[in-house]
Amino acid sequence: MAFSGDVGLEIHLQRVPRSEIIQRDDHILFSESNSRFLVEVPADRRDEFERIMDGAIYSLIGRTRRERKLLIYGLNGSRIVNADLSRLMYFWKKTLGG
Repeated sequence: MAFSGDVGLEIHLQRVPRSEIIQRDDHILFSESNSRFLVEVPADRRDEFERIMDGAIYSLIGRTRRERKLLIYGLNGSRIVNADLSRLMYFWKKTLGG
C-alpha cells in the first residue's frame, strides 16, 4: 500500500483486534495469523465497507498520510516506528536483489 501508493501510513496497534493474551507489540506486528487482513478503504466509502463487514470482527487501525513515513504506535500509545518510506523501500529492494 505505502510503497505502491507513494503515501505514508499511521498505524495504531492498540486498535488491532486480538485476544487478551497478546500483550506485546512485536507479537501483533509479526504474528502469522491466517485470519487477519489489512484493507485500504477510501474515506468516502467507509460507511459502505462497514455495512458489508457487519457481523464480522474488524477495526480501523490507521490511515494514510501525505508525508512518506511509516508511523506505528504500540499498545501503550507510544510511537515505536518512525521510518522514512524511501529508506524502507531501498532496503526492501536491496534484500530482493534489486
